[in-house]
Amino acid sequence: TPGSATLVSYVQNIGQTRADGVELSFNFPDALPSLDLSGAVTFVDARITDNPVLPASVGKQTPQVPRWRATLVATWRPIETFSFTAAARYSDRVYATIDNTDIVTHTYQGFDAYLVIDLRAVWTLGDRWSVSAGIDNLAGRDYILFHPFPQRSMLVELKYAY
Repeated sequence: TPGSATLVSYVQNIGQTRADGVELSFNFPDALPSLDLSGAVTFVDARITDNPVLPASVGKQTPQVPRWRATLVATWRPIETFSFTAAARYSDRVYATIDNTDIVTHTYQGFDAYLVIDLRAVWTLGDRWSVSAGIDNLAGRDYILFHPFPQRSMLVELKYAY
């Protein structure tokens, strides 16, 4: 609010947007013996085309829609009871504001681009039990999507399926 220390937030509908893009995806089970590959890459040019409430936003990128996004997943099964999966995820930076004025990314309430790699191994023990272990964000990348995302995380799981 002009001349006030009061912080205000509100919801505003956007008059009209337009998104043009292309997505390529693939899924190759048994791309090589015991190796499955899948992934996708997406390009979207999402723009605000009409907004009578905030004309300065016309022509700006639609909030929360990255221009580029990609994933790649490989799963290797050297034996029937064991699998190892590696996945890479990428997203271009996004804007949170309608007029794209949030240009500072690496801070609280900012949105960074990111590239992270996750690993997971699963060992099946009989019909009902499995043990798995994984590492999310293997490189410990420091990135923010409104708030700091966890850096490297490790997990171990013992599962019983009844």
